Amino acid sequence: MATTVVVTQAAAAAPPPPAPVQMVTQPAERQPIVSLTLAQTVSCLAFWFCGFVFGGIGFIVAMVGKSAAAEGDKEGAVMLRRVSYGFSIAGAVIGIICIITVVVLARTNRL
Repeated sequence: MATTVVVTQAAAAAPPPPAPVQMVTQPAERQPIVSLTLAQTVSCLAFWFCGFVFGGIGFIVAMVGKSAAAEGDKEGAVMLRRVSYGFSIAGAVIGIICIITVVVLARTNRL
């Protein structure tokens, strides 16, 4: 017994291959890095050479700012960096005034 297979044109045609997909990627927007290294250095110098109170406060504020920068809070980190500079500069100015006062009093024999 002979079997005949009838192939229709629709069954014989294979589906067309899928069109290639083109992936478009854009680089992530890079956030500028907020560095507090200089603020830490200035506060350490103010701590050791001019006055431990303002230098210590400046260092603590710089460390809090570094933590804020690591969490992605750029505006907070920049604000804390400025505050740290303020405390460090205030400590340096007060320390220099104290040194000048001691030198002048020592020279005039009032110390």
